Amino acid sequence: RAALERMASSPDMSLREAGDAIESDRGLVVDEWNRTDRAIDESATLDGLIVSQCDRTPDRVAAVGGEASMTDAELSRRSAALARELRRRGAEADSFVCVHVEKSLELLVSIVGVLRSGAAYVPLDPSLPSDRVRWMMSDSEARVVVTQRSLSGVWEGSGRDVVCVEESETRW
Repeated sequence: RAALERMASSPDMSLREAGDAIESDRGLVVDEWNRTDRAIDESATLDGLIVSQCDRTPDRVAAVGGEASMTDAELSRRSAALARELRRRGAEADSFVCVHVEKSLELLVSIVGVLRSGAAYVPLDPSLPSDRVRWMMSDSEARVVVTQRSLSGVWEGSGRDVVCVEESETRW
């Protein structure tokens, strides 16, 4: 973008000159802004890091999806409720939970909730044919699937526990 802006402001500038002109910016972006050398607890888990961040900044917007948004506190509360329900249904370390959710805030809640349950998640793309999705579920040997009400019909008769992510946390 910077190269194009420089070329637009100086029509006689060559592409090479524009690239050379932004090389000084490269150091700022790559070296200065990317300073991430901090001590990190090697035993920390991804869900643990997310929860810690949510605890530190509960009012911060965690994610935006279309017109909707979710704060860190909401993400933490909803994912914790989902994790409790998944554990109640048998999700644990060394087990798999399939996540069959459209790209949305619910997808974020689903992934974090599965990780908080101790299980690993198996992403199932809702755009795939239902036969393929059911085969992937079977192949993963997951006992539980997290989905949305609009997609729950795919799982009728599958013999798996189905959890709809939109369900009220008070139900769990």
